[in-house]
Amino acid sequence: RLASLAVGERITLARRASPPLQAQLRRDPDLRVVRALLENPRLTEGVLLPLLIAVDTRPDVLQLVAADRRWGSRVEVRRALARHPRTPPDTALNLISGLPRADQRSIANDPRLAEVVRRRARLLCGMG
Repeated sequence: RLASLAVGERITLARRASPPLQAQLRRDPDLRVVRALLENPRLTEGVLLPLLIAVDTRPDVLQLVAADRRWGSRVEVRRALARHPRTPPDTALNLISGLPRADQRSIANDPRLAEVVRRRARLLCGMG
């Protein structure tokens, strides 16, 4: 039924949807719907994190979440974004400095990530 709704209707719905509906809206092809979902006061990390670890999540969605004031500052969200191979390197570079050293080490050794991100993680955790 969601596919038959106009974008404006999906945006309005995303701002107040319950968790089961949020799980469907997080994959909406229109970035404005995802942005509205991030504003939903009932959105939880439990609903958001599966989007941030899915291999097919679009880079623009990952960047949007990273830039969000509410979500971009949460450690679990930052960790998921920094470890996602499709997170734009500039965005990932901004995220890794605030992560615990164990996460930085993991990022430094993850061959799926951009070399520039792995190199920065190695520097931050003292691996050279």
